[in-house]
Amino acid sequence: MKPINLAKIWGAFCLMSVGLLTQGCVADDLSVCGISMHFRYTRNMDGIDKFSSSVNKINLYVFDKDGLFVEEYVEERDSLPQDFTIFLNLTPGMYDFIAWGNLGEDYEYPSILEKGVTRMSDIQLSLKRNAQNAVTTLPGSLFYGSIFRKEIQATDLQFSETLLMDMMKNTKEIKVIASGLALEDPTKAAELEYGCAITSRNGDYRFDNSITGDTRLQYIPQETVGDEHQLVSDFVILRELSDKSTASKLIVNRNAPDDSVEELVNVDLVPLLVALAQEQDLDVVDHFEIELIFDFTHASVSIVIPGWDGEINTGSLGVVGGKW
Repeated sequence: MKPINLAKIWGAFCLMSVGLLTQGCVADDLSVCGISMHFRYTRNMDGIDKFSSSVNKINLYVFDKDGLFVEEYVEERDSLPQDFTIFLNLTPGMYDFIAWGNLGEDYEYPSILEKGVTRMSDIQLSLKRNAQNAVTTLPGSLFYGSIFRKEIQATDLQFSETLLMDMMKNTKEIKVIASGLALEDPTKAAELEYGCAITSRNGDYRFDNSITGDTRLQYIPQETVGDEHQLVSDFVILRELSDKSTASKLIVNRNAPDDSVEELVNVDLVPLLVALAQEQDLDVVDHFEIELIFDFTHASVSIVIPGWDGEINTGSLGVVGGKW
């Protein structure tokens, strides 16, 4: 009788064990292994997933239960696929996940984070502005997502879990159409007698997407003259809160030849956006249109909200608020 070779049996057993543990993880389908993060963008007016058509870059930050930085994952493509997923290499524990979408040259954010040292509470994202706190370009679309206090229970090769992060849009497009200004030459839009601006304290964000600081930004629009000689001002601003904490203002000035400025309109912006949203969440609605109707004969201006059964009259021209 041949003696039993225990070494060979033990070797075969080890190989079989490794094969069983790694089955599916080294195959083409990596989604069955470990922790992964999937993204979508359904918090929009259509209620459908617009992630792939809206986001082309993701910065995903991971923090531990003490708020300390663990890891950053960055992915940028011409177009992220609808099933875009980031695979995470994490040990068991409690984590916070923060994602910013489409971070680009319009924004300032931490480029160097120290693992185990940098705290989430100590970092922020800011919209770039010049020395006068003016935003003179239209910022690119910005998206935000978060999952807080998520417990990762295992990392063995047979464990699988996919986390789902639903993004929200942090930028808002606002079109202001001012009629009754008697504009004549559409080719001189850059030299207009009138100018429109939005001011707001909404340019700096913590990583929980709360607005921080009290710096008042001046958003300068792209201005054109419409077919009916209206002043058309296109803005892209960051998110507004219905509690009016951003203290945002919509302002229209008249610029005199002697460089003096007469303020014609200065009204709170958020009530107008709330009326336009028609009971929708301001974080969901991302496009607003406001019409101003000037009547210099009666020295008045009215604000009309399209699709809203009402009108807000700002009173007499030149006496609707202070300077900015």
